[in-house]
Amino acid sequence: MTSYGCHPFSRAGLSLHLRPQRRVRVASELDFELLTIDGSGGGTGMSPNDMLDNWGVPSVLLHAKAHDYAFLRAAAGKKVVDLAVGGGLAKPSQAFKALALGAPYVKAVCMSRSFMIPAFLGCNIEGALHPERRERVHGAWSALPKTVLDIGDTPETIFAGYHALKERLGADEMAHIPYGAIAMWTMCDRLGAGLQHHMAGARKFGVEHIDRTDICAANRETAQETGIPFITEQDDELARRIVLG
Repeated sequence: MTSYGCHPFSRAGLSLHLRPQRRVRVASELDFELLTIDGSGGGTGMSPNDMLDNWGVPSVLLHAKAHDYAFLRAAAGKKVVDLAVGGGLAKPSQAFKALALGAPYVKAVCMSRSFMIPAFLGCNIEGALHPERRERVHGAWSALPKTVLDIGDTPETIFAGYHALKERLGADEMAHIPYGAIAMWTMCDRLGAGLQHHMAGARKFGVEHIDRTDICAANRETAQETGIPFITEQDDELARRIVLG
């Protein structure tokens, strides 16, 4: 267990032999503020590919078990630590599903590599556009590739969030913002807008209102492992009662 500032915090990058049930129990009994359940083995993408491909437990299975253990404690009247889940999450839809699968115990979604990628990309773009900054920002490109040039050749045209960020910070401050930070902010803006879109579609106007009824399983194996109803079975009993009047 580690400490994050003055608040108890634990990050559990769990594999089968690390007993996630013990982590949930200990974190709850010791009044930890948050327990992170990370389904992405091998660290932040820096491990060898073979470890990244084979280490740990697939995120959806690990998150489902964490919910099961939290539910057991809650049903027994015991305190349940707030959970955060991560592991290969990058899209707004994935964040929504992770929050729904773990509700009501999962309070947050963690992302690492999904933010490192735009940060590195922004550094490469800055180094290509400003060779004098390349070493300082650790840029790897000497010129913009065609995939970027097809979008634009200036930061204003490349980064979708550039102008919105400029409105927040002002033109003077914007001139000092690293392109990696602009790329990360753009990623945040995309995630926020996408999550709001999914929440609006589900008629959930607050993250705390997302629950397991907002999702369904697309295959029988997922339904069996997570306890989420298969898509044709969700609300089927209610539908039959409606049909019969």
